[in-house]
Amino acid sequence: MIHDDTPSGGRKIIYSYANYLAEKGNDVKITFIADAPYHQRRYNRLAEIKHMMNYVHMKSKQKQVTWYPLSNKIVLKTVPVLKDAIKNNNGSEKIIFTDFSFPLSYQEHIGKLTSNMFYLIQHDEAVYARESIVRDAWKLNIKKIVIASWLKNEIEKYSDQVYLVKNYTEVEKFYLTTPFSKRNKVVSMIYHTLPAKGTPDGLRAMKIIKEKIPDAVMILFGTPDRPKELPDDYIYYKCADSDLLRESVYNQSRVFIMPSLKEGWGLVATEAMACGAALVSTYNGGVDDFAINEKTALLSPPGDYSSIANNVILLLESPVINEVIADSGHSEVNKLLFQNSAMRFEEVIRN
Repeated sequence: MIHDDTPSGGRKIIYSYANYLAEKGNDVKITFIADAPYHQRRYNRLAEIKHMMNYVHMKSKQKQVTWYPLSNKIVLKTVPVLKDAIKNNNGSEKIIFTDFSFPLSYQEHIGKLTSNMFYLIQHDEAVYARESIVRDAWKLNIKKIVIASWLKNEIEKYSDQVYLVKNYTEVEKFYLTTPFSKRNKVVSMIYHTLPAKGTPDGLRAMKIIKEKIPDAVMILFGTPDRPKELPDDYIYYKCADSDLLRESVYNQSRVFIMPSLKEGWGLVATEAMACGAALVSTYNGGVDDFAINEKTALLSPPGDYSSIANNVILLLESPVINEVIADSGHSEVNKLLFQNSAMRFEEVIRN
């Protein structure tokens, strides 16, 4: 996988399964790779040089993961190119590629993809890469593990080797500590720079909400420094850990907004719901497995920030409806247990 020592829902899923497998006695190695060149990539040579320079600069910092508690039984390794990660494979190891570029690079530069290889897909990676290239990866003769039903449905148009392992809710970290009756009119949202996350729409919705309900409190969190466009009275937490998110964000919120245009799953949505916040989201695909409109969430078309704002205003002005949606969502996401997902993940890679 590509190394980035910052909090990420996708990396959290990978690390949690790695811990699970290691604690069960399996030899687990996570290899961070600087570059995985493939012919279809634009400006291939320039990208390769850039990645190699970054590898030399960052190598010493890529020997550990600081934000997630990885098992000490897991071996971490950093290499410049994919070939170096694979060269000692004797054919008996299970290899899990975590990015579309890795199986493409393997097939072009190393050899034939084999039955002991898997491609873990946590999003439609066309949100940050050329769609045609991502679709080429979907067509590869390799087993694909997907985290959400909508992804399974989409990828089955290109491949018959698709296995669903739904994501889970970290119920031991995210749980109800503040009853609904003790919560003020607090609305929260993750701040993310990826366009597909729909953050500008979420901010537009928040502005409408504040104009309608001036005493509403807006809380955001993310990995960047505090964004300059946030109004002074908006609260912002940078790189918040699970304790801070649980107590200072989710358990303070009556409503959590997910304005994504397209979402792989929506881990922060399930976290907020597990802590008793009502979800107001878009129909972004990722929430399909736990968000049922007018039952466990209120849903809007992607990009329709006015609808998002109106749904939040409805909940804030109707505490009874707000609490019913929050309670139903809380019950729904608490059915998504890590043990079930981990066992399913292990079953897929063993067969």
